[in-house]
Amino acid sequence: MIANTKLLRFATSVTRHSHKMPTVSFSQLACFSTSSAINNDVDSASEFLRSIPASGGITLDISSSHKCAILTLHNPSRRNVLTPSMMIDLAAHIQDLENICIKENGGKKEFVALLLRGEGGYFCSGADLLLARQRLASPEGGAAMSLFMSHWTTRLRRLPLISVAGINGGGVGGGT
Repeated sequence: MIANTKLLRFATSVTRHSHKMPTVSFSQLACFSTSSAINNDVDSASEFLRSIPASGGITLDISSSHKCAILTLHNPSRRNVLTPSMMIDLAAHIQDLENICIKENGGKKEFVALLLRGEGGYFCSGADLLLARQRLASPEGGAAMSLFMSHWTTRLRRLPLISVAGINGGGVGGGT
């Protein structure tokens, strides 16, 4: 078990071939086989993303009388492009929702649904490509963002809530 392996060390060992696509060996992936190793790397990725100054935010509204929590992307001047600070906000709100769902486990449900929406006539125009070119273009930066978002979107998907995206205007993105 390699619990102290950090994301940046992992990312620097990613090799590039002549076709410019990063490849990872099975031994490198084995570093991420334990939960503690993954959590350490997500923590490293989180610290890396926190170091990048960026605009925008995400809010969580849990005041709904309709048993629906609402996550709203707030970066309308840039069509709700997802910035590193918004990724950090998303992670914090997912933790809040997990804690709410744990409390509800033994009794009456406070929330049954989650609405994800964008402010200002746009849902989301994807990741902030300007910041990505400036700060995430390295193997380390790209690996940090990829690991962080994969971890947190998986936890979002596992929430015991009906998830709905309120898409108004464009919705653009990539990934698996």
